[in-house]
Amino acid sequence: MVNPRHPIIYLKIINAGKTAAVNVKLEIDRPFYQFGEGREENNIAKFPAFQKPIDCFPPGMSLCFDLAQGFVIFGKNANPNITPTKFSIKAIYSYAERTVEEVTNVDLQPYLNSRSEPDPLIEELEKIRKAIEGLNKK
Repeated sequence: MVNPRHPIIYLKIINAGKTAAVNVKLEIDRPFYQFGEGREENNIAKFPAFQKPIDCFPPGMSLCFDLAQGFVIFGKNANPNITPTKFSIKAIYSYAERTVEEVTNVDLQPYLNSRSEPDPLIEELEKIRKAIEGLNKK
């Protein structure tokens, strides 16, 4: 996902269902190092959400992980072994005595040269901020 007025692309995992998912296991198929920093503590695949089962993931719950700025992922010095533009997330979970395995393929390429839609609320807040600054200067 891309957030308005925020230059970072992030990964959001959400339970969009109507029931809680239990014993959730998340896997990423390759390392992804946040912000292009190739240290293991920045490897999303090593984060607790991808290493340990999540007992309960209620409806509407989400996890959000910063990936990197677009210029880190798509720049001329980008390293696909550090910040891959394609990867998969596997979620294995149970609900109502069923076990489900879902794989979501993530392709960041469509975000190249795109931008998020402006948020009208943020634009209005920016106008208010500028008006207040103008009053303070008088």
